[in-house]
Amino acid sequence: MVVLNKSLKFDSNSNFQIIDITMDIVAILNELNKDDENQINNGIVNIFTKHSTSAISVNENEKGLLRDFEKVLKDLVKEKDNYE
Repeated sequence: MVVLNKSLKFDSNSNFQIIDITMDIVAILNELNKDDENQINNGIVNIFTKHSTSAISVNENEKGLLRDFEKVLKDLVKEKDNYE
């Protein structure tokens, strides 16, 4: 068994931001598969975030869905509320 560890870093530019990381993950996998001798044939990709106010979601990158998702989250978690 071989374990590979790669990291990505993203800086957000607003309080709420959706960042599509699909192509970043594909690029990492393509880079790992460049070496014909060590091709990856199967395995597991584990994606996680270390930050407490970020999340990873798997869904379609469809503009209406993303706007709806943002609206629901903004309605659920008010930006100027008195959180402790």
